[in-house]
Order: sequence, then C-alpha cells, then structure tokens
Amino acid sequence: MFRKGDTVVHPEHGAAVIEELCVREFLGEKRRYFKLRVSYGDLTLMVPIDSTEEVGLRSVVGKNEVKTTAPRRSASAPSSARTRSRRS
Repeated sequence: MFRKGDTVVHPEHGAAVIEELCVREFLGEKRRYFKLRVSYGDLTLMVPIDSTEEVGLRSVVGKNEVKTTAPRRSASAPSSARTRSRRS
C-alpha cells in the first residue's frame, strides 16, 4: 500500500508524489482517495485508493529492475504505441 509522501508512477501522467489521503463523496458514496501532484506542471490527480491496481498506479522501480522486468518494445510496434505519451 502507498503512503503520503511516496513517489509513484501513473500510467498516463508519469511520476507523481502522494500529497495526501482524503475522503470524498461522489454520487452519495464516500471513498478514500490519494491526491497526487504530478512532477511537472500544475496537475493534481485524485485516484481512488481501492482502484490503484485498476488504474495502474505503481511504485517507482530502480535502474536494475527496469533492465530485468521491462518488456522490450519491438521496432515493428505501431507508431501509435510509441507516441502514446505525446498525444494532445
């Protein structure tokens, strides 16, 4: 489980720091959220704590872990897969 102050990676927004844990009511249901501050710009995200796995929120991995766990992207991968993070 993540805690306040942890650095995490959001699959679409990149590195972020958990600023706080809070409770919000949405459609009559109270849920706990992580408030994330993305490392660039002025973007804040709210991620439901019980949906972090579904969202794809993960811990930051070290250099050695990346080499052993990251799948290699094929040169034949569609260009949309290679440029997904650059879409506007």
